[in-house]
Amino acid sequence: MKTFLRILLFIATLLLFLLGAGVIALKLGIQIDNFRLSNIEVEQLDLQWNDRLQAKVGSVTVHPSHKASDGKFDIKQVRNALHILEILENGFSTIHVEKIQAGPLTASLDYHHADGGKITASSALFSLDAILTRTGDTLVADISRLVADEYKSHLAGEVTIDVYKATLTATLDIMLAETLPLTMTVNADTDRVEFSGKGKQPAASIAPIVGLFNLGPTIAPWIDEYLVGSAFTLKTVSGTVPYDNPTAILHTLHAIAVVDDTQYTFEQGLAPIKAKVTTVEFIDAVLKINPEDATFYGQDAGDSHLDIDFNDNKAILTAYIKTSAQASGGVLKLLEHYAIPFPFEQVSGLTDTDLTLAINLESVDITAEGHFKSANSTFKYDNQLIEAETLDVSLKNTDIRIERLDLSRDRQYRVRINGDLDAARGKGDLLARVDQFAFVSDHATLRLANRDNQPLAIRYCMRNEGDQVDIAASTWDTGNMLVDIGAFQTPFDHKDWTGTLPPTQVNVSPMLKSIVSGTFSRVAPYAQLDIKLVELTHDVLRLDAPDVELQVEVGDDISIASLSNARLSIGETPVTLFPSKATYGNQKLDIRHSRIELADRHSSIVTGQMDFNLRSGRLLLQQLAVNDKFGDPVLAIDAPLEVKISTPSDVTLINITDLATRISIDGQGAWSANISNLSPLYKHSPLLQRYQLQSGSIIIRDPGHEQALTFDASLTLPHALLIDGDEPILDYTVSGRYANETLNADINDSVRITASDSVTLTANDIGISIPVITKLAENLNDQDGKQEKSRQAAALSLTLNATNSFLWLGSERRAPADKLSASLEKGVINAELVYGDGTLHLEYKDDNVSLVGANLGKSFLNDLITLADFDRGTMEIHVSGNVDDLTGAVNINDTIIKNYKTLNNILAFINTVPALLTFRVPDYNSKGLPAREISLGFHYGKGVLDIKSLTIDSSALDLRGEGSADFNNDTISMKFNLITGAGKNTRRIPLLGYVLSGDKSSPSITVTVNGDLQDPTVKNTAFKEVTTYPFQVLKNTVTLPSHLVKKVSKTPESKVADEETTTTKEN
Repeated sequence: MKTFLRILLFIATLLLFLLGAGVIALKLGIQIDNFRLSNIEVEQLDLQWNDRLQAKVGSVTVHPSHKASDGKFDIKQVRNALHILEILENGFSTIHVEKIQAGPLTASLDYHHADGGKITASSALFSLDAILTRTGDTLVADISRLVADEYKSHLAGEVTIDVYKATLTATLDIMLAETLPLTMTVNADTDRVEFSGKGKQPAASIAPIVGLFNLGPTIAPWIDEYLVGSAFTLKTVSGTVPYDNPTAILHTLHAIAVVDDTQYTFEQGLAPIKAKVTTVEFIDAVLKINPEDATFYGQDAGDSHLDIDFNDNKAILTAYIKTSAQASGGVLKLLEHYAIPFPFEQVSGLTDTDLTLAINLESVDITAEGHFKSANSTFKYDNQLIEAETLDVSLKNTDIRIERLDLSRDRQYRVRINGDLDAARGKGDLLARVDQFAFVSDHATLRLANRDNQPLAIRYCMRNEGDQVDIAASTWDTGNMLVDIGAFQTPFDHKDWTGTLPPTQVNVSPMLKSIVSGTFSRVAPYAQLDIKLVELTHDVLRLDAPDVELQVEVGDDISIASLSNARLSIGETPVTLFPSKATYGNQKLDIRHSRIELADRHSSIVTGQMDFNLRSGRLLLQQLAVNDKFGDPVLAIDAPLEVKISTPSDVTLINITDLATRISIDGQGAWSANISNLSPLYKHSPLLQRYQLQSGSIIIRDPGHEQALTFDASLTLPHALLIDGDEPILDYTVSGRYANETLNADINDSVRITASDSVTLTANDIGISIPVITKLAENLNDQDGKQEKSRQAAALSLTLNATNSFLWLGSERRAPADKLSASLEKGVINAELVYGDGTLHLEYKDDNVSLVGANLGKSFLNDLITLADFDRGTMEIHVSGNVDDLTGAVNINDTIIKNYKTLNNILAFINTVPALLTFRVPDYNSKGLPAREISLGFHYGKGVLDIKSLTIDSSALDLRGEGSADFNNDTISMKFNLITGAGKNTRRIPLLGYVLSGDKSSPSITVTVNGDLQDPTVKNTAFKEVTTYPFQVLKNTVTLPSHLVKKVSKTPESKVADEETTTTKEN
């Protein structure tokens, strides 16, 4: 329309311009072949005046404009066109435009003064025939025909434009898709178009109309295929289309239609919802389908209805099924069709159903949510009929929640069930509370008799691989005794209520607890059972381990035949009986000659009797053996050993006189053992002999009720493991506790031991004797053998953490530590000592040692090396090799040595010999000997230190030595070569050097050091050299001139040769 008005204005303006250009010329006629103004091009224009102006135009072409459009209807263009038309009516008789081309639109205009203007237009989408007339300020378009062939639709009507009110009104008769005739009223202004209308007569199908909206193959079928009826009547339709937001029609369109004889099918394979009349309403982008008095699979559909929501660029179909009908047929088929199986099918009664299904019509994703309630109905579950007082079930997708399912049958059972089912995955968990169950026949009685009338809890687990029932503990009355059945799980076949009973605890009050396995059924035989005895409790006799296989016959009496080892206890003493027979009757338990083991590490041959009437008993043990966890003997007694047992009141007393041992057990399970003297045990115990534990006492207490076991011991050892200051400790007080398989013990309040799978030692302010520990380990190695030592070391995991402690090395030598940490894991020892800024790291593996120390200061040096005082300096140490064959190096840097006995004796010796004036160190006694470096290279084995090299590099004295130190007898044997500071200075003054040392490069002397390591003896190895030294100096002084002449006369080559010779001699 806007394009056509622009063409009309252009033609009228052009014609008026030419009219004004020359009336005389027009009488003769004017022809213009072609001209263009803006984006409008005109060809073959003919003008002629004959009473009125006649105009004929061959073609008008509108080329694309680069000017952006605001998308709004411009009333000014219409007003301008009306003014021009008024002029044309007064000045023109005819105007004929053969062809108007604007993009895909082709049109023509034929105007006659008397008849008005006729417009024809066509494009690929439509064709138009209309008459334009003007009445005052109103432009009227009488549309005789507008056809859209592609959409099989057409319309006719009148369009009126009020120029000055800027409004458009239209009354149209429309045929949509050759199916639906309707009348439409249209009102428009400069911002929007509003329309309203209604159908003129019913349509037989809405499929052609739905096709106009191009909803796509995933959405359209839900409207035009699944919704069918005998007649579709459009009651009303209205909407608003803003020019600047045409898509708003989705939310402004409101249409109501009525469908007669409706059938709506969710999908092929499902029966349709049927209704005599259905109201279909489109509002707020939602298509609502509301059937009246609908049925679904022959049942009342109640208030069920459907929505298709087109909001958010989606199409979501939601089915609301609200009815009170039988939960069978339609509802179940609907759920099953969308893979939402419902487990119950109703046979009788009604169910209030509130189900919502939401289906994404594009992705076909489905969500379901529903609620089902019923009372006094019968349901079928897996071909089993269930009579339900109450059913309350909710559903969300494939998850089913049974809020409440009450089942009952008069005087037989009363059960309440709830739980969850995942139908998609074939899983479910149901909890049943059995408040009443009774089975009574002529031969047997079985009645639920839970204490305090507690219900029996049964959990039913459904899985694809098979169902399982978890049954809580319960108590049953069999008529003459109470049977307690423990919780158990079993595969379950609900068809005949049969199952295989797994090992399950069954107790017969008041004396027997057992594990029962076998089969059970609701028909005879009710159970076939094998029994493992878990507990036999009668006064002090108890069974401790669930490993006794029994074939038991229970009547007035009980006879027991054990098929496997039986772990019992008398009081709290654990006992293992090998397969045997025992009889229990008349309050007596007779034990035949049988082999017995105590605590899996003790063995003996036992005979005896327990008389529960007299509350006493006597056992005789022969060939008693006790082993540790490695199988090594702890106690071995071949002679018969008497054990007396008595049970006065609630206490059981066990007295073993020959071993100075007394055990007490109370009725609550607490016990204590008192070994008053270790000496009787020592002669029978390889363990006590190994650790030389001959003197002392031990008390062990177990309060029972899973509380911690405690113990106290007072021991005297022949060796001092710990050092307090400088005092060795021989007497030890040990106290501790054992709980949760963890041992905690304190030794003399200085060492804490924690042992479970591993052992942790924590020490504070205490010394640890390395020689004693080493010697003890050697003794153990000698006794155990290398293979046993490796096995125990590999099994032991140990950690040591000590603070403010020291390693005592003997002879007042110690290695102080601010922090000491060590670990033993799989036979490998890693240890680190930290003292000040220094560290010392040890690694031991397979008898190989690596020891590395760095930055160990003077305090560490003075504690470790007691033969001397160090005023400053740091030490580094590297040691490696086998424990019996070590090689190492020690470096002490930037130190001052004071009061070193060996050095004292060497310098004292020099001071006593006047001839050795040159070798004296005059400040040693007052200031010590400053040393840039002290280095030691050594080999150590079997207590002997083989010193390969010892070097002291000092400004006052150079010392080179080698020899050995035997720590087995504290002796030393070394040889030293000394070069004093004075001798070293002669190298810098050649003349003085020649006077003092002749042809030698520097004066030196050799001494030997032998004897006691603490105070050795020093001797000179060449006393003749010492006595002749002054005369040698005099001789060198006299021959000095001759020496100078030789030096001057030598060639460079001979000087080099002499220097090489001198160097060789010095070396």
